[in-house]
Amino acid sequence: MQKNYFKTWWTAMLMLLACTGVHAYDFEKDGIYYNVTSLTDLTVEVTCEEEYASENSYRGDIVIPEQVEWNGKTFTVTGIGASCFSYAELSSIQLPETLTSIGSSAFISCPIQSIKIPDNVKSIESYAFSGCRIKSITLPNGLKELPFCIFQGCGQLENIIIPNSVERIGSNAFSNCDTLKSIQLSQELLTIEQEAFMYCTSLETITIPANVATIESRAFSHSTSLSSVTFLTNKMESFNTDWFTGCTSLTTVTVPEGVKRITSYGSAYCI
Repeated sequence: MQKNYFKTWWTAMLMLLACTGVHAYDFEKDGIYYNVTSLTDLTVEVTCEEEYASENSYRGDIVIPEQVEWNGKTFTVTGIGASCFSYAELSSIQLPETLTSIGSSAFISCPIQSIKIPDNVKSIESYAFSGCRIKSITLPNGLKELPFCIFQGCGQLENIIIPNSVERIGSNAFSNCDTLKSIQLSQELLTIEQEAFMYCTSLETITIPANVATIESRAFSHSTSLSSVTFLTNKMESFNTDWFTGCTSLTTVTVPEGVKRITSYGSAYCI
């Protein structure tokens, strides 16, 4: 009897959800959807209309305000939620100076071509711009890391300046950015994780800053136009040839002072 009651109740709930949809927001204002993140601090993050929507409802030019009113209170916009603008047909977007965080996959596969991230943003999560059509992006000063796959597959990005606050470039951060021609790395950079620049097939030269102590496996692998690598750092004890696996144009590498061993986890194929 109890099992039959539960089955009936669960079937009714599924039918109700199917009819009403699963809302992923607390309120809507001027075509933008918001979730309340703190009733104490009166903060909100931008989100999308439906949690599992097959098509993102955002279109055209979007201007996100710094503050928004709801239920007689004024809330400050501090976040862009996970997958908020994923696959959205945006022409342009203006982010508020009050913004402090951008969630995972927030702009994944979005056709937007240019974006400026406000300097108050201290956190950008993985896949945030993966597969975007961005040609130019301004990153905020104060950002500490570029996480896993943040720009993976951005096939129109040609150059980028990494702010000097960034200490870590995560794995696959720029992998398959096949139009990336130049990159200026942060002077405070400490770590480049595995496959960070894999298949950056238009990248010709790169300079490793003085503070870098760790480069992980296949960091620049299959970057077939890479011809010259300059190391300014003297903080690495190990030099791994598999960083450059498949770099068929590589002709010049300066092994930095301080290196005590050269290692390999396979042939580098640097013909």
